[in-house]
Amino acid sequence: MKKFSLSQRVLASAMATALVVGIGGAALADDLRPGLPEQAQAQDDDNNDDNDNDDNDDDNNNDNNDNDDDNNDDDNNNDNDDDNNNDDNDDDDNNNDNNNDDDDDNNDDDNNNDDDNNDNDDGERGENRSERAKLQQERREEMQAAKEVSMAEFHRVRLEWKDRLNSEREERETMGDVDGAYEVQEELVQTDLRDKESYKKLAELYDKKQGSAQTKVFVNGSHPVFDVPPVVREGRTLLPLRAVSEALRADVDWDQQTKAVTVERGDTEIRLVLGDTTVTVNGQVVTLDVPALLESNRTMVPLRFVSEALNAEVDWDNETKSVVVIDEEEDNS
Repeated sequence: MKKFSLSQRVLASAMATALVVGIGGAALADDLRPGLPEQAQAQDDDNNDDNDNDDNDDDNNNDNNDNDDDNNDDDNNNDNDDDNNNDDNDDDDNNNDNNNDDDDDNNDDDNNNDDDNNDNDDGERGENRSERAKLQQERREEMQAAKEVSMAEFHRVRLEWKDRLNSEREERETMGDVDGAYEVQEELVQTDLRDKESYKKLAELYDKKQGSAQTKVFVNGSHPVFDVPPVVREGRTLLPLRAVSEALRADVDWDQQTKAVTVERGDTEIRLVLGDTTVTVNGQVVTLDVPALLESNRTMVPLRFVSEALNAEVDWDNETKSVVVIDEEEDNS
């Protein structure tokens, strides 16, 4: 064992004594400290309470802050929801706009298709009319050439054309082409103006074409275009004078002062006055059953009188309610 010197032992003993005294003194000082007054103690308690309250306030503030944060989060969520809804609405609007644009495009396409179809129909009708005109010219030339050879040859050629046209008309009727069938039948009638049965078929097709039965007028196998329909007065059919005259290739003149109408064709002149039953034909006075009258600003005249005065033959078909006018100059029989 290590041995200490005397001085070292004395120093260690002194240090131990000092240490014991220091510790005991500190404990004694705490025991001998005088008590604090009650007010001071209460103040300390209040301070402690304040500190507690501050802690509570801090907690409340923290809670409030948490609530505010939660509310802010809710607001943010609501804003996000609104933004999403707005985005959805914008998308819906865009979709609707796109759908509307698509619908408009489809409608435009449909309209364009309709226009194209109408153009095609018009083009086809134009081509058909052109072909029909060529065929009519061919028929007239063949029949005229045959007539110059002999009447027997003329009748043979005419019969061939009638059979040919009759077959074409039947084919068009089978196809449901009423307009086309009517045009062919019209040409068939013009091939033989005195074929009464052909007129009956023509009248039947005309009613189908118009969609209703009505009084019809055929001049040399064609139905003139009337801007005013025929009227019947005292059993007499009156038609627009100008339309009838043009169908018979006559010239018409109107005198506004005297209300007189003059119709001329070749060597024939007819003069009549509105409301007057007395007319003149080449200067000779003739009395009418029914006077000329004004209807929808058109001069209406008795069809039979004017036609016969212009050397045309007039016939009435009660079965088909048709007036048939045959111009002697056009008669190919």
